[in-house]
Amino acid sequence: AGQYSGLQARIKEKCGFAIFVPCAGHSLNLVGVHAAGCVLEATNFFGFVQKIYNFFSFSTHRWEIMKRCLGSNKVLKCLSDTRWSARADAVSALQKGYKQILEALIIIAQDMNQPGETRYEAHSLSKKMSKLEIVILTEMWSSILSRINKISIALQKKTLTMDIATKLLTSLVNFLGNVRNEFDQYE
Repeated sequence: AGQYSGLQARIKEKCGFAIFVPCAGHSLNLVGVHAAGCVLEATNFFGFVQKIYNFFSFSTHRWEIMKRCLGSNKVLKCLSDTRWSARADAVSALQKGYKQILEALIIIAQDMNQPGETRYEAHSLSKKMSKLEIVILTEMWSSILSRINKISIALQKKTLTMDIATKLLTSLVNFLGNVRNEFDQYE
């Protein structure tokens, strides 16, 4: 809405009696963006996911190494600050190709034909990817974002009714509560 001087403000300008009701999917997206932005660990994790993407995408040679290692798995995706479906895609690609992406980083880190700075960055990223914390966060966020994405898509359907929307959002709240209460399952 802010991109166009506030959609709600523009509607009210044309018709002062208009009632603006934002899309439930859009509202869910905003909640996700703000909630994750409040948690330092989440901010750091998504920053790390973006660093891995940037490392490979800034060089066609490194991108080809990653693609070779991934085989039929999806390639890494860029994060988006506003589109949580892009975050779901990015974390899912990382989660499904975790071992192969780590392998690609190790190959680059050990390649003496690469510049020292590139080898160092690949080594640093592979070291961080090898930490249990990153593995757990990848699994957890993949699960959370997949569920949020499915519900967000369902909330955008033209045939959606209020009772279904309420049930979908309630199920999401329950799911997130279970993730919080049963965090040990990821370890």
